[in-house]
Amino acid sequence: RPGFTVPLGLCNLGRREEGLEAAERVLAIEPGFRSVSWLKVRFLTELGRLPEAAQLLKQLEASDRDPLVGFPALHQARYWMAVAQRDRQQEQALRPRYLEWINDPKTSADARDHLSIDLVALLARQGQTNPALDALERCVELGALIPYDWLLLNPDLKSIRGDARFQKVAARSRAHFNEMLRG
Repeated sequence: RPGFTVPLGLCNLGRREEGLEAAERVLAIEPGFRSVSWLKVRFLTELGRLPEAAQLLKQLEASDRDPLVGFPALHQARYWMAVAQRDRQQEQALRPRYLEWINDPKTSADARDHLSIDLVALLARQGQTNPALDALERCVELGALIPYDWLLLNPDLKSIRGDARFQKVAARSRAHFNEMLRG
């Protein structure tokens, strides 16, 4: 949906303040746009506005029976909250389910790609280098299309860019990008 692409793009660039503003503009036009509401939880969480994020998450939990078909947005939002609150116990409890969705063949390719790259960025931002690189390599194994520009521009990945495993994935992504340009 068109209203989702700008906030999501800003999210992938690590531009959280602008992403939140874009999400709020979309929600002013279409208040029931669930995908953007879930993304707003993420922006609020990553900006450290945890009480607002928790309140919105609670509202979404109460109103959504199936937040996004084929996409475990509720669980993902709970994971973001655990990370932001530095609740290692909750984070460790939630991570296995997150990985199950990534590895589940029933998860759509698009959802798996989003889940995978979100997890890589989150782990890298936390300074969990090896888990982030393991997740990145797993994305590639599962056939995820990892956008070359995301690898270059997402500030959350700064801590892993110098690693040989990251550079290997980036080279593969760049080759795919160049192939697409040649048409």
